[in-house]
Amino acid sequence: MFGAVPKHNLCDLIYQGKNIKEIITWGPMDVGFISGGSGIVGMSNLSRDYLVYIIQNLAELDAIADIIIVDTGAGISDAVLEFLVASGEILLVTTPEPTSITDSYSLLKALSRHPRFSKESSQVKMIANRVERVEEGQVLFNKLNAVVSRYLKLPFSYLGAVPQDNQLAKAVMQQVPVSLQNPAAKSSIAYEAIAATLMNREMTVRKRGMAAFFSHIVNGKKMG
Repeated sequence: MFGAVPKHNLCDLIYQGKNIKEIITWGPMDVGFISGGSGIVGMSNLSRDYLVYIIQNLAELDAIADIIIVDTGAGISDAVLEFLVASGEILLVTTPEPTSITDSYSLLKALSRHPRFSKESSQVKMIANRVERVEEGQVLFNKLNAVVSRYLKLPFSYLGAVPQDNQLAKAVMQQVPVSLQNPAAKSSIAYEAIAATLMNREMTVRKRGMAAFFSHIVNGKKMG
């Protein structure tokens, strides 16, 4: 969607001796991304020296970036749960489709039962995606939150909604961020509002830093 193809990924950091700056691919407006590849899955099998090397490199991201987002993708794999448990702030994206709501609840259920998940240290926030009207996002959250509050006792808050938008589909096809291609698009306005809310709240979120983040994952895998 950035119109950029990564030359390197996290595997190159682990196995090819690349440093963190070499594996960052830069997109528009100084937004950089690191492709995970398949290397992250094998982290639990690496030697301690490799793990220390990875953590030291990833810690440099704190100095490079103002905001760091880890996209875990869908599903409830062990790798996904490890990332979520290590995060101080979790953004759960769901849609009005029944299957998406069920999957979201299943993920929250698995997360709440994880032995190292801390309700005090992690904030879970929901984003409603692909809604017909912005108001539907709040309705969707209320339905999911009613079940979460009753059965999981999990702190859960609403962050905002992204409406269905043909302009977003066009931007994806053209590999240009919709916020740049059409700042007045419904989805662009929604993204801006969600980002503004996150920025206003960020001081209340406990900042762990990437070194602490990945140390949490590594230590957890070694203990398991």
